[in-house]
Amino acid sequence: MRNAINFVPSTATFAAVVLIAVGLGNHPGSAAAAPEPFAWPASLVPMGQGYPKAGDACRRLGESPATSNYLDHMAMLVGCPGSGDSASVRAILRNQRGRVVGEVDGVTLISIPKSKGGTTGDVPGHQSGGAKAKDATR
Repeated sequence: MRNAINFVPSTATFAAVVLIAVGLGNHPGSAAAAPEPFAWPASLVPMGQGYPKAGDACRRLGESPATSNYLDHMAMLVGCPGSGDSASVRAILRNQRGRVVGEVDGVTLISIPKSKGGTTGDVPGHQSGGAKAKDATR
């Protein structure tokens, strides 16, 4: 009889341990909730920790064979993972006055003017107007 009494508490303890272990394990639903970080393709040179602020999905892009046709001295090139209709792309187009210029390896490329108006006259230190600008410096 003593063995039967010892058997009941150890079975209950075992069942409790199993239930706790199952409860602490990974649930299929929780794994799907955490997206994997985007792996930038080797064809691009992402810079910084996010654009327009650290932690954002988009990045400034440096020069590479894949971006050379999109670089412009009057604009900054930014890449956002995914399609051109993603929330991050739409926010940059709206808030930064950018325009989509292409797509490379799953990254949407956006050109953002370095000046507010995007014209050479708005860039500090740059004079426009041809001969008139030369006369103004004499």
